[in-house]
Amino acid sequence: MMSGLPLSLGEWLQRYGGSLLPVITWVSAIGIVLCSLVVVAIAIERFFALR
Repeated sequence: MMSGLPLSLGEWLQRYGGSLLPVITWVSAIGIVLCSLVVVAIAIERFFALR
């Protein structure tokens, strides 16, 4: 084992998944919102560029 890391991803998830789950949820939500904003911004820019 290198630097004390668990051998498998399953062990890692069992050990740290409980505390990381809220962080992952927030990061996913923020990422979705940012992608939506970018898509809306591109759509508005093209709409005004085509007019």
